[in-house]
Amino acid sequence: MTFTHHDYTVAWICALPLELAAAKAMLDDVHPPLPQPESDHNVYTLGRVGSHNVVVACLPGGVYGTISATSVVSHMVSTFRNIRFGLMVGIGGGVPSHSADIRLGDVVVSKPTATSSGVIQYDHGKTLRGGRFQHIGSLNKPPQVLLKAVSQLESDYMTGKRLTSEILDGVLHNCDTMGEQFSRPKDDWLFPATYNHEGSEHDCSACDQAQLVNRPKRRTDDSCIYYGLVASGDQVMKDAKTRDSIARDLDILCFEMEAAGLMDELPSLVIRGICDYCDSHKNKQWQGYAALAAASYAKALLSVIPTFHHKESRDPRKPVWMVPFRRNPRFAGREDEITRIEELLLQQNGPSKIAICGLGGVGKTQIALELAYRMRNRDPKCSICWITCTSYESVEQAYMNIASKLKMTDIKPAEVKGKVKAYLSEESAGKWLVIFDNADDMGMWSTNNTTDTVLTDFLPESEQGHTLFTTRSRKVAVKLASSHVITVTEPNTRLLLKF
Repeated sequence: MTFTHHDYTVAWICALPLELAAAKAMLDDVHPPLPQPESDHNVYTLGRVGSHNVVVACLPGGVYGTISATSVVSHMVSTFRNIRFGLMVGIGGGVPSHSADIRLGDVVVSKPTATSSGVIQYDHGKTLRGGRFQHIGSLNKPPQVLLKAVSQLESDYMTGKRLTSEILDGVLHNCDTMGEQFSRPKDDWLFPATYNHEGSEHDCSACDQAQLVNRPKRRTDDSCIYYGLVASGDQVMKDAKTRDSIARDLDILCFEMEAAGLMDELPSLVIRGICDYCDSHKNKQWQGYAALAAASYAKALLSVIPTFHHKESRDPRKPVWMVPFRRNPRFAGREDEITRIEELLLQQNGPSKIAICGLGGVGKTQIALELAYRMRNRDPKCSICWITCTSYESVEQAYMNIASKLKMTDIKPAEVKGKVKAYLSEESAGKWLVIFDNADDMGMWSTNNTTDTVLTDFLPESEQGHTLFTTRSRKVAVKLASSHVITVTEPNTRLLLKF
């Protein structure tokens, strides 16, 4: 049977090579690779898990964290347009507590609560007076099809069905080559948060075993499955006191480093095998087994999810979000300028082009960034794209990224700006806002030679679209936005960055 990009409906994302190896071990069939756009640098493993065709991708070697995860998923859903949901599968650090007796080799699955999507970006917020950290923002929840499948597995586990353990044991029994790196280690040592590691980083042989936390022995070595909140951030958690402090505040079961980069790009579930306790005793001994446990749960989950036949690809006109900066949680002030721009953007038959003009450092970019997030909150159906104009290269790359987001495949760099312009100029593109940041160089926008092309030749025009420029140059502002120029005066760090 010959497969196409449209036949794949499940995205399986890993961060480490051993997680990728565990994922490959779950494939019932391996499919041949498919061609992909020049702009997509991911390397995919294609195959079948049960009745589902799955796309597996791993983050670039040595490049971890939320930003890397976002990039991988963004290209994946552009190349494989029928992907219904994602699974972020791999290892994580557990948070042992009296309420959750989490141990090495167990599995933590993200599950929404009344106040959280299941994944919390714990390092996204602001520090308040007294050193208290206030978490800000929320991520998208997993889709209903995944949450219903989770409920099914959760109920099966309560009745004694151990499908995850059966899959894991089967892989270890049938695949001799995985035995050494992925088999279950003997020792699971948990030390108090106050006792720091001694000796080599590779094991705890030099640590005082008299300090070990006394925990009751389990009846079997089967992995226990825990459901709850997963903390995601860009730093490795390796301090037990910090672990416990954050876990108490946010009710966390597990720490990891990639999930926050997925949730707003692709509806996903996070599945983490516990390989350490996020403390100074952290080592790699349990990573293989934990990765295999997480992958086994993912396969068990797919076994209870029904398949759907898609005759057509996903709607390519789905709104896109391509803003490379996080919202500044400390942004304050400039309400007069923001309100004026919002009025122009929302005004019926208002200007299609607006410029923010002012000296360097007055906060033009921060105003545009705040506007982008406010526009998304006000109208989720509006596509918002950000183009940095510090160089021709940055503009070219931004147009390529927009084309990828818009699911435009096989686009050559020389034609991408024209293709993106044509796409956004169509009525079917819907509402959009394109922000050109740091548009300071008049040479990019105007020329005396009628044969030369400039960026103004590639600005889309639509009754539903708006273009916003930030620039230091008054001449550029008037050239691009005519009289619709918002002037920002002296910088005021007290207003823009309020603690």
